[in-house]
Amino acid sequence: MIGIFDSGFGGLIYAKNFNKVFPKYDFIYLGDQLRVPYGGRSPAAIQQFTEECVQTLWKLGAKLIILACNTASADALRYLQNKYLDKKILGVLIPGVEAALEHSGNIGVIATRGTIATQAYSHEIKKKDSHRKIKEVAAPLLVPLIEENYGNRPETKKILKKYLRPLKDFSVKNLILGCTHYAYIKNSFIKVMGKNVTIIDPGWEAVLKLKDYLKRHPEIDELLSKNSSKKFYTTDSVDLFEEKSLFFYGKKIAVEKIIISNF
Repeated sequence: MIGIFDSGFGGLIYAKNFNKVFPKYDFIYLGDQLRVPYGGRSPAAIQQFTEECVQTLWKLGAKLIILACNTASADALRYLQNKYLDKKILGVLIPGVEAALEHSGNIGVIATRGTIATQAYSHEIKKKDSHRKIKEVAAPLLVPLIEENYGNRPETKKILKKYLRPLKDFSVKNLILGCTHYAYIKNSFIKVMGKNVTIIDPGWEAVLKLKDYLKRHPEIDELLSKNSSKKFYTTDSVDLFEEKSLFFYGKKIAVEKIIISNF
């Protein structure tokens, strides 16, 4: 069984895409709704919260875990991979970087304050291409606006234009959407940036990379059950999570509340 972790609701977009590519694979989704957002937290807090949720997914039977949260991928993935060498944990950051580097030109990253503060995207891009020019911009207002269904409202589009202006001025040719939520308003990014800019959704790229990963590692694929079972857990309000599932996952889902205890 695969475990999908997100700090809240945005990872449901990843889960939806995962289900399109891997319809028979069982997965458990855990959204840490109680402590969302992670974007403004310290790296130590993000590592602690992510580790607690990953531990919970292991207890629920996950054999492979995907950190569908960009902030968790930026702040906690390496920490967890180094601490749990015998476990399989993947994130969405590297697939986004690899997709951006497939194209020429300057790379832009737009994400939460927490993700931008780590400079994780810049670091990984420079590791693979030291000459590539990069511009990162924090967009703290976008997540709450998207979650309140204001994503396509005129006022949100004005805010988006303001956030994207420095990236346009930097002549960005490839823009990484460094937050899972942003995929919901991808068309707005395309409209503002123009048709000559490639918009990259790391969540979608991570699904495609996972397909390649499992082909290269059949021994891991064999550990994953394939009965089309999908289970969803939240650390807070079941009613609110079910409501948001219509928005992010595309249909209402049955959700269970789970308590994350310190380990």
